[in-house]
Amino acid sequence: MGVSRETLRRLENGDPTIAMGTSMRVLRVLGLDGNIGVLIQA
Repeated sequence: MGVSRETLRRLENGDPTIAMGTSMRVLRVLGLDGNIGVLIQA
């Protein structure tokens, strides 16, 4: 995925300091990047 285990752990725990690019990369890997508009509207 291109992120460290520590960064992934922080992301899973909801750390708000994770970079937006990292969050988007994870959404892409999970196949959820097409739903980003829904997340933005929430």
